[in-house]
Amino acid sequence: MQCLGPVFYPGIAAIDPLSLLLQDSGLRADQSALVDAAVRHHCYELQIGFTHLGWNLGTWKQEHLTATAELLAEILERGPLPSTGA
Repeated sequence: MQCLGPVFYPGIAAIDPLSLLLQDSGLRADQSALVDAAVRHHCYELQIGFTHLGWNLGTWKQEHLTATAELLAEILERGPLPSTGA
């Protein structure tokens, strides 16, 4: 497993789903739909990370377990991304 930056899937990071969501004109018209978008996105990142952590526990590959734990720590310390598009 190769972890690139603060994400587990570089392809998803390239799409940047949170920014796309925040720029959606339909959602921007109803700001209440975006109130907790950054927090929900953060939970999504954590869910993927914890899934990877569970998988790596079963593989017995310490370097992957360590890389996943370190990446999760970065995500937890960073917190939700700013909602700059809202």
